Amino acid sequence: MAKKLDDVYYGYRTANYSKKSWSKIEKIYTDTTQHLQYFVTMASELDGMDTKMKAKMDKVPTYKEELKTTKASAIKTLKKYKTASKGKWYHEKVVKIADRGIAAVKKCTTITKVKSTLASYKKKIAKIY
Repeated sequence: MAKKLDDVYYGYRTANYSKKSWSKIEKIYTDTTQHLQYFVTMASELDGMDTKMKAKMDKVPTYKEELKTTKASAIKTLKKYKTASKGKWYHEKVVKIADRGIAAVKKCTTITKVKSTLASYKKKIAKIY
């Protein structure tokens, strides 16, 4: 683009223009080069920003990763119930409910479903306690 602008400018310069016209052309040329410099500066800044934003976006977990993490957390919570009531008369019931809850969580396909399933089984366990 700069090369094209220079070609145009020097094309005007070699043409036969009056001094009045020539100052107008120089003003247009100066303004245009300043604008080009501004755009080049902006483009280089945007290139850097683009790289930074991509790096940040690459750190955001995908839905699949988030679902996996949510399931693991829910399963961990339900497993705690299996060990928390050792030695008590209702331990077998809690273990059965927790096992069913773990199986249900593993089958979930959305984060919302995992959370609602966990809440449901926590309520069932709470009724026994």
